[in-house]
Amino acid sequence: MEEAPHPILLLTPAEVKNIQTWIAKNGYSLDEGYFELIYEFWIFGPGIRIQWKSESENGFEWLELRDDGYGDDPTNMQDTVDIAGRKVPLVLPEELRERWLGLAAARTEAEVNADCEPSGSSLHLKIQRHGVQVLIRNEWIDLQEV
Repeated sequence: MEEAPHPILLLTPAEVKNIQTWIAKNGYSLDEGYFELIYEFWIFGPGIRIQWKSESENGFEWLELRDDGYGDDPTNMQDTVDIAGRKVPLVLPEELRERWLGLAAARTEAEVNADCEPSGSSLHLKIQRHGVQVLIRNEWIDLQEV
């Protein structure tokens, strides 16, 4: 039996609806910029936000999706999201997930060993008109569209 994906990378139906409403309300398009779906993990719990970056203007517009926990019941979570017409996978391939987790664990261990409060870590998914990428250790890696 295949193990279910960890709910931290998944979105609730309400979060998906909030993303789609926000995109439609603001008229964002992958022809004019890109999105970043950002997962942040730190001592107070996980947070998720989506950012829009226009190719013609400076700065980001963003929408906070979750700032203090894991959201709804994991059995009701979605493992893909449609962002401006692009279907985005919210489950990393095992190789990338293990690579990211290893780097995050090593950083946290080093901070604890140095008597520092762990700073946490983040995972970025960049959604552009030509594809989806994940940021792991300052390297953008292409993900396959689902």
